[in-house]
Amino acid sequence: MRSTLGRSSNPILPIVALLAMLALLGFLALSHGSSESSLGHDLQIHGVRTVGTVTVADQSNHDHIEYSYSVKGLQYSGDSGSFTSAEAEDANHYQVGQRIAVTYSAKDPQQSCSCDVDLLASSAWFNDLFPLLVAIPAIGAIVITLLIQRRKLQSAGR
Repeated sequence: MRSTLGRSSNPILPIVALLAMLALLGFLALSHGSSESSLGHDLQIHGVRTVGTVTVADQSNHDHIEYSYSVKGLQYSGDSGSFTSAEAEDANHYQVGQRIAVTYSAKDPQQSCSCDVDLLASSAWFNDLFPLLVAIPAIGAIVITLLIQRRKLQSAGR
């Protein structure tokens, strides 16, 4: 008689664990993508274009730029690190004090982007969902392989 110590007698548990991991990955990807995409869609509908000023341009920090802009006499600021999908700009193209285009939300002027708003609205979903489109078939292949191996082991044990 073969020892089954360390092996699960229930083939459903590995499948449930893999599906739970996939669900967690999907949730994390979608929550990040949805915030970028949501801002992009909001700026497409309620966005107001203005001129801002670059306050920090740091290529050594992942091409990070910061900017300030004014709305109805109030000063606001934003940065390129908040939403990476549409703002992958080379910081060498910017100098502190340089004027740049900024789009802010008329509903909430603190929400802004110094990027292509349409790209922000669309690219976030692709950037975050593409890995899931690869992960789903990969996890499916792993599950199928595990089930086939388990069935072969069970057949050999009879």
